Amino acid sequence: MKEQEMADSQLIRKIAKIVDEAKASNATHLRKLKELSAVRSKSPSVHQFSVAFTKTLTPLFQILKRTATVERVVRFVSAFSSARDPNDTSASDEFLEEFLKFLLVGATAANKTARFRACQIISEIILRLPDDSEVSDELWDEVIELMKFRVVDKVPLIRTLAVRAISRFVNDSENSDILDLFLEVLPLEQNSEVRKTIVLSLPPSNATSQVIIDCTMDVSESVRKAAYCVIANKFPLQSLSIKHRTAILQRGLADRSLAVSKECLKLMTDQWLVKCCNGDPVQLLKYLDVETYESVGESVMESLLKADLVKLHKVESIQQYILRTSANEGSEGDSADCSVSIRLMEPEVSLYWRMVCKHLQMEAQGKGSDAAATMGTEAAIYAAEASDNNDLLDRILPETVSDYIDLVKAHIDAGVNYHFASRQLLLLGEMLDFSDATIRKIASSFVQDLLHMPLEHEVDDEGNKVAIGDGINLGGDRDWAIAVARLARKVHSAAGEFEEVILGVVQELARPCRERTADFINWMHCLAVTGLLLENAKSFHWAVEPTELLQSLLLPGKCLSKAFIPVMRSMWPGIDDNPGGSSYTVSNMRKHAIQASRFMLQMMQTPLYAKGTEAEDDNGCNGSPEIIDGPSQPSVECGEEGLAIRIATEVLRFPAKKTPAERSYVAALCRILASLHFCLSEQVPVKTMRRLLSRVCESVLSEKDILKELKLMAERLEGLDRNPDQDLSEDEVKYIFGKLELEFNLDVDGSTAVPQTPAPCSARPNRSRRRVRREEVSSDEENSPPCVKSVVPSNGGTIGPRSQRASKTAAMTKITRSKAVRIEEEGFHEDDDEDSEVTAEDSDESDELTE
Repeated sequence: MKEQEMADSQLIRKIAKIVDEAKASNATHLRKLKELSAVRSKSPSVHQFSVAFTKTLTPLFQILKRTATVERVVRFVSAFSSARDPNDTSASDEFLEEFLKFLLVGATAANKTARFRACQIISEIILRLPDDSEVSDELWDEVIELMKFRVVDKVPLIRTLAVRAISRFVNDSENSDILDLFLEVLPLEQNSEVRKTIVLSLPPSNATSQVIIDCTMDVSESVRKAAYCVIANKFPLQSLSIKHRTAILQRGLADRSLAVSKECLKLMTDQWLVKCCNGDPVQLLKYLDVETYESVGESVMESLLKADLVKLHKVESIQQYILRTSANEGSEGDSADCSVSIRLMEPEVSLYWRMVCKHLQMEAQGKGSDAAATMGTEAAIYAAEASDNNDLLDRILPETVSDYIDLVKAHIDAGVNYHFASRQLLLLGEMLDFSDATIRKIASSFVQDLLHMPLEHEVDDEGNKVAIGDGINLGGDRDWAIAVARLARKVHSAAGEFEEVILGVVQELARPCRERTADFINWMHCLAVTGLLLENAKSFHWAVEPTELLQSLLLPGKCLSKAFIPVMRSMWPGIDDNPGGSSYTVSNMRKHAIQASRFMLQMMQTPLYAKGTEAEDDNGCNGSPEIIDGPSQPSVECGEEGLAIRIATEVLRFPAKKTPAERSYVAALCRILASLHFCLSEQVPVKTMRRLLSRVCESVLSEKDILKELKLMAERLEGLDRNPDQDLSEDEVKYIFGKLELEFNLDVDGSTAVPQTPAPCSARPNRSRRRVRREEVSSDEENSPPCVKSVVPSNGGTIGPRSQRASKTAAMTKITRSKAVRIEEEGFHEDDDEDSEVTAEDSDESDELTE
């Protein structure tokens, strides 16, 4: 027995010596692994060696700190356990099973240090283990199940090691539950290091792609960076949908962390651009659907240009899309003898050239500013760089403005499929020079054509016209309207010239509208150009009178006011049983509705005043100018009166108890209602609105700010009512509602009084206050003023402000009152909680002590 103990002790010393030498440096590990393997071969049995080996490592399971020496020991032990001796493979496999059973005991220990070291070594062994190792299936199942359990351990570091341990089996069909476990715990995991390890362990599949892409928005920088690393290494560009590609680039290139944005740029350039697109930026843009995700395409081009990854060849330019052919082949004639044919650009090409030209222009301007701010050789270098960028820009852009216009027109005439390219080319116009009068005249004619271009429309089966686009902006597209406005401002850059040109177009478009010969497409076109003017104008030099312009534009008030209430309802999902559409659709409708309502109110709220006249009141005094009356005013269904009545009836449609969505919707309507104005000549609508307004106010009594605005409107209506004592007749009400195509029962005998705002209840509970009673009064007190006696208000509510006289009397009383009266007043302090609870008997005792 003693010989066995001595042999075991000697074996432990040999193993301990080799481990101590291995912890000094990683460079000795290969040699020490061979020495330890030889010791195992010379041992009487593998079991005896395993027992000695585990006894030697027992102190390791009591050390929590991850020092360099301890980590070297862990790596050495893991490497030895996972290595397979080619001379004795059976001994290696037997030792591995013995050692794993020992580690399983440690991984289930209550002590977190022991669990941590056991999970750490198991993780290292599994990751290093060769594929030809033979371990019983029962043992592997036990190891995997235990590591799955440790994925939800209370110690984050143990959870991380457990994830690493079973990540090798996540692709096995027999262990599909491991992937399900990862996907389940990832969104619930609080520790960023554990989330990062899970993301790095996820395999590429349809089930994991969305999860990994979602991690690009993780709060932790390391997790976001890991997500981009996984996408780069595991997901080819073609395997991702367009939506996923654009989301990845949009988030990564704009990430607030420089490390994450660099990782995203590395993914885009090294993997997608070089490997998948052969270094061609246009090919990369084709994978991103720039027509739908234009901002992503712009970000991609900006990043590539800043990184100097876009290489321009001498033959590449926009001019290669403008082909010139001589009228007489083989003859050398001037440009007048040449015909121009245009080769159409694809959307990606047009965006590519716009971003390249924009970059060159900004670089030239920046270098020019640097040259102006410096001197000597440095200034000369900056100036040369600016000159090179300008020369390159001139080589890329069309040779003449006429060529540029021909290029844009060709794309416009090509139809809706080239609408995106047309807009990109329009934006290029900002980089051209229009200083020459002849060139500016040609460009001005082109701008006029763009402004007069009618809205595109289709004809349905019943012969009705259906507008294409949003129906609000020029060309049915806000981006198109912005591009036209920017080109127009570049061409007409003189002060007030832009406004004068656009206003002239508005005047032409408004003429058939005033003459009632225009259809709704013409109306929408006129309003779109007017909106373009009002949004982009810096100063107005009116070519027409404002009154004439407003009168022309108020004519479509009828169709606008009728459509105002479906459009407003679409802005508040939850108002109807079927709110309609996805959140994306609702948000777009809300945006367009806000633009439309804002413009209709940029038009309807502007009062039309009699020019150069002042109105006189009943006493013959001059006052503020009156609103214009007469046939020039729009009828009730075309003016603000009809819109106000429509809004009021819409508000009254809702019950007293409203849902949050209904309250928000009603509040928005009431604010718009309070901003509308009535004409003095429209007496029936005024009286109708006064009765409706009283009921509207009742429905929003809890909204103090809104009620205040409605009361001001009620005062304005009361001032416009010439005969307040004269009641409405049912025929008049039916006529008004019939004109507006409304079905609403209005009580013609109802009150027009606006309900008062309810007084706010006191938040402080009423408590009895101590009254100090004095039975004996001195002669001095008898001669004191009557106001010396304190009076406690019986009402616990809000006390109104005192009058000036009362305040003065109170001040005088405070000066002349005696010491006893001051003591008497001390009982009225509201913050004295103990005195407030004193009974009348206590008060009498207090009086006696005072006297």
